[in-house]
Amino acid sequence: MLEKVKLDLISKLPQTLVNALLETYQEIKQNFILGKHEPAELNGGKFSEVIVRIIQFETQSGNFKPLGTHIPNLIGTIRDFEKVPSSVANESYRIHIPRVLVTMYNVRNKRGVGHIGGDINPNRADATLITSCADWIMAELFRIHYQCSLDEAQVITNMIVQRQLTLVHELEEVKRVLLPSLSHRNQTLLLLASVYPKYLQVNDLISWIEPKNLSYFRNKVIRPLHEDRFIELNENFNCLILPPGLSYIEKSYQIWIRKLNKEK
Repeated sequence: MLEKVKLDLISKLPQTLVNALLETYQEIKQNFILGKHEPAELNGGKFSEVIVRIIQFETQSGNFKPLGTHIPNLIGTIRDFEKVPSSVANESYRIHIPRVLVTMYNVRNKRGVGHIGGDINPNRADATLITSCADWIMAELFRIHYQCSLDEAQVITNMIVQRQLTLVHELEEVKRVLLPSLSHRNQTLLLLASVYPKYLQVNDLISWIEPKNLSYFRNKVIRPLHEDRFIELNENFNCLILPPGLSYIEKSYQIWIRKLNKEK
């Protein structure tokens, strides 16, 4: 689905911007469905900066600030898009998308994302907002630039904004994998991915997965994962998922989501 979106956007927008757009969008979505809510919000800032350049391209005769260069006063730049004459660009580029971007960027900068505060942690709710805003903007860009039949465009737009099921659900201090038919090895990797880059105690994994044979779990699940370098197991029995483990999760996640859909 995203490949079709990419091809249609490249037909109208610079390929460098489209590549950066899809990369940052997929980061937001992947982090959100893995329950990594702080990175999802942080990547919302990167996504916003790419969208600003796309709007610059559309409203400034193909000119835009090159990727990798700083945009001073980003919020001011976004608000200035509303001053662009209606004859120059689509209303979504002048008003609707910029107003959504202001919300995304302010959540990133003014809600203390990634910082410890004394009030209730808003990360989950904020990440949901960021992800929904990114979905809406992607759907709006495709709506403007689609190169297919109206029916096909509608289907793809619906797919972009549909609610993503998550495989890991958090209940206060407990996490559960919602697909219990997965092997203990896969459940372990999912749970470790959901807290990455933090370590997790083996006892927490045992509490959340509830294996019947604790010795088997430690010796036939945890230690082989360490030996395969999917995780790092330290002397205090704390685990950290390693890049090969993360790569395995990313490749398998959508397969497991489809399985979850069938089982539910």
